Amino acid sequence: ANVREERAVAAHARGDLPTALAHLDHARGLFDQLGVFEAELVVNRCTVLLAAGLGRDALYEADAAVTTIEREHGSAARRAELVYSSALAATATADFGLAQDRSAEAVRLFRRQQRPWWAARAELALLLCRFGEDSDQAAGLLPAARRVTARLDTMDFARAIDAHLLTGRIALTAGRRDEAARHLRTAANARHRGQLRTRGVGWLAQATWAEAEQRWR
Repeated sequence: ANVREERAVAAHARGDLPTALAHLDHARGLFDQLGVFEAELVVNRCTVLLAAGLGRDALYEADAAVTTIEREHGSAARRAELVYSSALAATATADFGLAQDRSAEAVRLFRRQQRPWWAARAELALLLCRFGEDSDQAAGLLPAARRVTARLDTMDFARAIDAHLLTGRIALTAGRRDEAARHLRTAANARHRGQLRTRGVGWLAQATWAEAEQRWR
């Protein structure tokens, strides 16, 4: 079952989402036969579902898994990861109120567990849903966005690209064009390296800055 799950992670990394979901379904069937609840499998499945644009399915899976792990008094660390997955899924469905609640809870849990990498990712998700819900508060979000971006720059290249894109968008909305240009260009530098998803974020950053400069082509 674990090997099937790892094959799913590899398939997702190369952009083969149907194969990733097939491996995850197979792994889940094996875990079910063993009577084992594997929270990490749900986290991975939610990641693939979100990549496939199936936000509502991801939200249902994450919330069901949170209920299961609470009922079974399972790992607090895994519960925090499932709450974070739920926050991402809620953001993908544009349920920003729920997304804020879940991502704020995830931030608290990860900080309490002294897991700075996870806490930074959850804080980035919190900023994303706050910005998505009300872009007029961009100026107020900018200091926190800078801090999260600086932390992720030291911990995780791929997530830092996400953070630079978001901080660039926030700065642009707040009228800080010079700062927006720095962050968006940093993110755009990733469009020729890294995994498929990271390169996609890089191209989106490039397009965002081109739009800001009215370079429509």
